[in-house]
Amino acid sequence: MAASKAGALVVNNVAELAGLSASEIDAAARDAKAKGYENKWLISLQNTTQQPALQMLTNRATRQKLYEASWSRSQKNDSNDTRNIIAQIAMIHAKKAKLLGFENFAAWKLQNQMAKTPEVVQDFFAKLVPAAVNKAKMETADIQALID
Repeated sequence: MAASKAGALVVNNVAELAGLSASEIDAAARDAKAKGYENKWLISLQNTTQQPALQMLTNRATRQKLYEASWSRSQKNDSNDTRNIIAQIAMIHAKKAKLLGFENFAAWKLQNQMAKTPEVVQDFFAKLVPAAVNKAKMETADIQALID
């Protein structure tokens, strides 16, 4: 949450905010001014990768910048960077599995689940992936046709 509060997208040109309402643009200008940005607009990040403004912004480059700001908000080598914590958690999970006699954390975690083993999960995904890729390609073509 701290990374969301610290992160934001600063926009230099109001035209990049096409699709937002006048009141949303005014709020972005006020937010920017409050953070010390004169003649700029600021879109604060929500605590999710699905930023509400993404639905309304019509400028593709601005949507991409907002998405990337949200996606990478905790990967900026600052006090909100979570990558080291995630690596530590993964190491602890691996140690836990070994201590309990399992090859890896997935094997321990799946033991009482429907799949039972990582191999069953891998087999399931191996069968699922081709169909999912084909569906994604069809959806991509449909979206590109709308863009065109």
